[in-house]
Amino acid sequence: MTTLDFASIPEAPVCIAGADGCRGGWIVVSQPVGGKPKTRVFPAFRAVIDGLPEDTIIAVDMPIGLPEVTGHGGRGPESLVRRHLGERQSSVFSIPSRHAVYAETEPCTSVDEWYAAHRRASALCQQPGPTGRTVRPDLSAGLA
Repeated sequence: MTTLDFASIPEAPVCIAGADGCRGGWIVVSQPVGGKPKTRVFPAFRAVIDGLPEDTIIAVDMPIGLPEVTGHGGRGPESLVRRHLGERQSSVFSIPSRHAVYAETEPCTSVDEWYAAHRRASALCQQPGPTGRTVRPDLSAGLA
């Protein structure tokens, strides 16, 4: 892992961090000025914000904007880049549609309902970590 040279950054912040969704919530690599990189997993994005110094710059690996609809293989750029990645093509995830992310959900009252819901949401369930709506409420609370 490369250590950042904060001396080359004018008005450097106290800390720089990168966050990516993972099964446990959010994996974050952060580095304070003059310190060593540190890796942690946070259960929610709110915990990321609360767990880092106030003036940390956080880069989040999250799609910007959601398409109204998506087709098989995702958006055009996702489909085009996969064919060049060989065995690593599974590292390019299809972005779910806006409708899938903001769909209203209700509790399942039977096993049949659960299986039906699972089938309808299988594409979204294949996403590796939290969806965009996990971040949005925190940002809309004036934390942007």
